[in-house]
Amino acid sequence: MTHVAPTTPLIALVHLLASIPIRVATGRAERDCTVDLRGALPAVTVGHFAAITEPAKIGELLRAIDGYVGQPATHAALKLAPYVFVRRESFVKPSGESST
Repeated sequence: MTHVAPTTPLIALVHLLASIPIRVATGRAERDCTVDLRGALPAVTVGHFAAITEPAKIGELLRAIDGYVGQPATHAALKLAPYVFVRRESFVKPSGESST
């Protein structure tokens, strides 16, 4: 089963597909044009990123972050990242919504 990422066009399409049949039912639209839109946007499959599961490799990553030479803001973000490891879904979904 593929998981569909919530993209802005997909969210707009979902809202449109929900609202047009209501307009037809209440007489504010002549026909359901959403039939023409079904399948218009291809599903976006989510790729998974590799995870570090060995403690020695985590230490190696932390040393690499500490030795990073580059923009100060990037260095600060890299040093902060291990303290706030969050999944991408945490940024996309509202805090009260479950990620199941």
